[in-house]
Amino acid sequence: MLNYPRPLNDTGIAWHLGANGYYPLGRPEHWAKWVGHMKDMGATWAKVLLMPDAKPNADDVTFRAVNYLVANGFEVVVRLFRDKPNPGILTLNQIQMAKNLVSIGVHYFEQNNEPNLHVEWQNGQIGSSESVANDWLVDARALEDVDGYPGIP
Repeated sequence: MLNYPRPLNDTGIAWHLGANGYYPLGRPEHWAKWVGHMKDMGATWAKVLLMPDAKPNADDVTFRAVNYLVANGFEVVVRLFRDKPNPGILTLNQIQMAKNLVSIGVHYFEQNNEPNLHVEWQNGQIGSSESVANDWLVDARALEDVDGYPGIP
C-alpha cells in the first residue's frame, strides 16, 4: 500500500483559496488572519489556484502564500490553472513552478478542471474522454518527473 503524504493530525478538512487581489491569500498582510480562521475550523488541507502568469519562483505572491501554508502545517494541493485546458498539456512554466513548489513541500497537483463542462474546452465542445486521458498521462509523467503527485480530473 502506498503511503501518500498527509498533514499532521489530518482532519480531511480543506479550504479552496487563491492568491491574488480577489482571494484571501492575495495580500501577505492577511495571511495570518486567514490561516488562523482555517485552523480554527480544523482545516489541515488547502487547495490553491495558481494562475498561468505566475512566476515559477519565490518572487510570486502565490509561491510565497503556498510556502506560508506549508510552513503552517497544511498539506497543499496546487491547481495549475489553464483557461480552457482541454485539449492540452501543462506549459513548461507550470512544470517549473511545480518543481519549485515540490522543493518547498508541496506534493499534490491538479492539472485539469471539470472536463465534463463545455466551457473547459477550447472549441466549446466537450471532447473525448480518451483525449482527456492522453493529455493527463503526459502531464502526470511530467509532474512525477519533478516528484509531484498528479490529480485526476
